[in-house]
Amino acid sequence: MTPERRVHGTVRGRQTWDMDEEELVAAFGLGKVVRPMAVAARGWGDHNTVYRLHTTRGSFAVKAMEREMDELMVERFDIEVAAFNGAIPVPRPVPAGSGGPCAQVGGVQVRCHHWVTGAAKTNEDTAPEECRHMGSIVANLHLLGLPWSPRFDRQVADDSLSWVELAEAGARRRARWALPLTENLVTLEAISASAQQWRDNEAALPRVGSHRDLNAHNVLFGGGDLVLVDWDAAGPIWPPWELACYATLWSARRNGNYDLDAAVAFLAGYRGGGGDISGDEADTLPRLVDNVESWTKKNVRWAVVSPTETQDVNAELLIQGLLSTPGAVVQRQRLLDEAIDQLATSP
Repeated sequence: MTPERRVHGTVRGRQTWDMDEEELVAAFGLGKVVRPMAVAARGWGDHNTVYRLHTTRGSFAVKAMEREMDELMVERFDIEVAAFNGAIPVPRPVPAGSGGPCAQVGGVQVRCHHWVTGAAKTNEDTAPEECRHMGSIVANLHLLGLPWSPRFDRQVADDSLSWVELAEAGARRRARWALPLTENLVTLEAISASAQQWRDNEAALPRVGSHRDLNAHNVLFGGGDLVLVDWDAAGPIWPPWELACYATLWSARRNGNYDLDAAVAFLAGYRGGGGDISGDEADTLPRLVDNVESWTKKNVRWAVVSPTETQDVNAELLIQGLLSTPGAVVQRQRLLDEAIDQLATSP
């Protein structure tokens, strides 16, 4: 095997992937390699890496799943494929030879999609017209009423370590996030209890299969089009919550400010796409506590079991973000109520 036909992945200073490109194209039926594969993007904390691969059958985005995966990837893939078949702007998924979403190549789980040209953004950099477009896409996605597997409700929450245990583990290795965690244990335990209430009540909510992580960094912007990428968190969602969460998140601006025009535009796009707006969407926003708490605890656990400087920084940032979430909920509720009121008086 010639050197140019192997890719050596490096994450946080260590080699993680020594991959045979020919093995990769065989796993997904991609034809023959015509140009060496190159890194195109890296995910949160440099855990996952996306490569661009050119073959005789086209150009593909290859994602090395270097972060831990749960047991629901097939069920998430089913939602993604159904969204693609329902004309939601999604890169065409390429199933592995097994028919599932992933193939094992070079000791790493890999996913593949047809390449789509575009660039992601931060939520803070989105313009009102882009928010309107996104609102319409989200409405179309919700209106599909995509089914989802009941296995999602049997998934165990990431509570293998309590906040107390995480604080003790961080203190033992003098991690940078240990002190703010320890100083705020009472608050974090209260936040955790609130998050658990939402998890306990979720089964009673009317849900549809959806993306569930519609941050602008999971959207490709290009030529006026928006394309939804990274469906690895897909699953059942309560539509009013997803609308409220991302109408306000895409309206966020730097220094803690929000753009009312962006929020109104997102809602207008949702309504224009056929989505229903009851006026009570702001009442769903306290669920954000569960959303942020789960992601923060997962990252702090990673910082315990696989400590790196990058993961320690991420854990510290997320702990601070979680502590500020109750206040952010109130701010976003006010924004959404004002945006809904303004939308009601617009043509």
